[in-house]
Amino acid sequence: MELLQEIIQYLGDHPVLLGCLAIFVFLAVIGGWYVLSHHLGDLLTTILCAAGFASGLLVLYRGYQEGMRDLMGVGAFLIFVFPIIYQQGLKIARRQFGDAAARGHAKRAGV
Repeated sequence: MELLQEIIQYLGDHPVLLGCLAIFVFLAVIGGWYVLSHHLGDLLTTILCAAGFASGLLVLYRGYQEGMRDLMGVGAFLIFVFPIIYQQGLKIARRQFGDAAARGHAKRAGV
């Protein structure tokens, strides 16, 4: 609590720094709103596919560590299927929306 009071006191003593901080926060909020409103589908597709791929790596590792062939199979399947889902999601986004973000993501992914 004492640190917060010191920061408030410091910003009160330096109005230019407070103004710059306010402009930075304002622009960050506008940028966050733009990204979420225009690219939410791409973000969700990317995050969910990356999480699925990472879980496949973890399951494969745990299966290898424990010597469980069924876990190794499931992990290998997840590692194989999630990049395919990601590629298909980008193709569908490009066809459906045709916006620059979907084309840019598709170009970087090699779709």
